[in-house]
Amino acid sequence: MKNYLKNTWSSYAIALVLSYMLFIVEPINLFANNLNDFWFDLQIILGPSLLMFGGVFLAIVILSNIIYFVNKKVFKIYTIILFICFLCTYIQGNFLSGNLPVLSGDVIDWNTYLFDKIFSVVLWLIVIVATIIICKKVKMDNYIKYGGYITIAIFLMISVSLVSTILTTDVLDYGNKEFISTATNNNLDKYSNNKNFIIFLLDAVDSKTVSKSIEKNSEFKDTFKDFTYYPDTMSMHPFTIESIPLILTGETYKNQGEEIKFITDSMKNSQLLNNLYSKNYEVNIYESELFFYDKEALKTGNIVNEKGIEIDNIKFIKQELKYILFRYLPFFVKQYSKIETMDFNNTKTEVTISNKFSVEDHDFLEYMNTHEIKKESKNNFKFIHLMGAHVPFNFKKDLQFVESATYEDEVDGCLHLTDIYFNKLKESGVYDNSVIIVMADHGFSYNAAGSVLPGRQNPILFIKGINEKHNKISVSNKPISFVDLNDAYKDLLDNKNSSELFANITNDRTRNYLLYEYGATDHMEEYETKDKAWETDKLYKTGKEFNLK
Repeated sequence: MKNYLKNTWSSYAIALVLSYMLFIVEPINLFANNLNDFWFDLQIILGPSLLMFGGVFLAIVILSNIIYFVNKKVFKIYTIILFICFLCTYIQGNFLSGNLPVLSGDVIDWNTYLFDKIFSVVLWLIVIVATIIICKKVKMDNYIKYGGYITIAIFLMISVSLVSTILTTDVLDYGNKEFISTATNNNLDKYSNNKNFIIFLLDAVDSKTVSKSIEKNSEFKDTFKDFTYYPDTMSMHPFTIESIPLILTGETYKNQGEEIKFITDSMKNSQLLNNLYSKNYEVNIYESELFFYDKEALKTGNIVNEKGIEIDNIKFIKQELKYILFRYLPFFVKQYSKIETMDFNNTKTEVTISNKFSVEDHDFLEYMNTHEIKKESKNNFKFIHLMGAHVPFNFKKDLQFVESATYEDEVDGCLHLTDIYFNKLKESGVYDNSVIIVMADHGFSYNAAGSVLPGRQNPILFIKGINEKHNKISVSNKPISFVDLNDAYKDLLDNKNSSELFANITNDRTRNYLLYEYGATDHMEEYETKDKAWETDKLYKTGKEFNLK
């Protein structure tokens, strides 16, 4: 037994630390560094992580024992190979992960990472060659022993780092809340025969692209003939999670504390929502990822408490594995992780809530096709957020699913979907008595590597007031900012039409915009312009930065 442990302890140490690094440390780090992107808490993530850790560790131990008892010399070679794999994986995931693609949902062009692929190959070659040289100079047994010591040292380093992460983030407190808001389809087919206020938000629809689409497709001119179009509209944030609260509350997130707390507080104090409640509107918010963690959310007609949700462990493990492989595999095989985005929403069981709202355009289209509009007397507010022209691009103007489409195809499909929705409202007699705002949370712009560029600052904005009628689409060249929306909401609720909005805005105004990378909200840089929203080259840094302390 003593000889057995002496000969195998390094192999067991490598198996233990490798499993610990990949399936305990990495999931906790992923969670701690992306708290604002996840609905679950630490308790939920630990279960699947422990299953993976235990399963992989046990598998390696069993394989080690089989090889050991079959051939002890082969076992030594196997242990050296295991150490090489562990060391390279550790270096790849902890020191060479700074240039990983953005997980935005877009298809990753791995061909743009040639240098990183070469660097990964060089890393493995260096470690392998160094191992061969060292093994020639010292006995194989000594190399294995030293490899075990190095493995223990790495274990101590990543453990210290893990403890630091836990102590310096809200990972232990996050999710320990009484309420987790979840949007359902409740009341999606209900409208008022008195007054409706509808914000129809199509994700990532760019104003310049829509202008071209309307010019190219005459039917879209008819779709928006009762609206005023504001092509010179500037958003404040390049991403959805910060844009939606601004649209609904008028509050701009600039790293003034924990983002989830900011969103919850701003939703509770929203001028728009409180004004709607005071005017006897039933409020419905159809948004699948709104972090409104307070019982105040129950004042809406369609949000329910999903605290205590159960997960499908297998689905959850698959999501975790995709990211672990994405981070730790050598660059030349990372593409086989099959990752484009992180989607833990699909890991929820359907036991608790069976009619969750889906942001998918085709799900909304199917809902419209299978549900007739029901009218009631109470005023009705609807905020409906759909995927719009967000990546991946897989439908065209006719809304038929395709494997690959262009951004322009997707925009045409969005406008066609909007036309179908308007016709549904018209057929039911609730179009005229509705304020309707068609907008996007941000525009669209990515480079080949997936890094965010200025250019997402110009989303669409179309507005129609109650009983507003035009012979053709009206176009206003006013320089609008998302910070102006609350004043427009108030005027629309007071029965003003779209031509009466934004009266105090001058053409020489200065507008601001915040730029940051996807998943790196903690560092924002402020830009400003007095020019058109789509003129990216005329956005200038103000020198102000907003960093999360």
